[in-house]
Amino acid sequence: MKNFLILCTIVFVSLLASSESILAQKKSNNVDPEIDVYYFHRTIRCMTCKKVEELATKTLQENFANETSKGTIRFTPVNVEEEINFELAEKISGGNNGLFLVKHLKTGDQIIDLNDAAYDNIRDEAKFKEAVSAKIREHLQK
Repeated sequence: MKNFLILCTIVFVSLLASSESILAQKKSNNVDPEIDVYYFHRTIRCMTCKKVEELATKTLQENFANETSKGTIRFTPVNVEEEINFELAEKISGGNNGLFLVKHLKTGDQIIDLNDAAYDNIRDEAKFKEAVSAKIREHLQK
């Protein structure tokens, strides 16, 4: 029993340290993106929700590789059910699921809903990529 408690403590501490290092890594990235693309989701997701994240990731990797590698565009999946994400999810998506673009301007953030572009084209990967890419390009050039 004593060994079990020690093992549980070690696992807990290592998980805590790992999550803190991820947060520190995100904060230490000195590049402020021009655009953040957020995919808000719940812990348990349907096939469509998983597909939106998959296609959004592919779209950014294939069509915006240069911008993502330079830090101009950043993609972040966000679980709206995790307490650490409540404030961000409420601010951008109203706490709901969905794909959103946040254009960072000197005057404040502009939030663009990408849900129509994403969900209307979920059954056709090429159309999804085309529609979402067009929305991102539109705001990248402003």
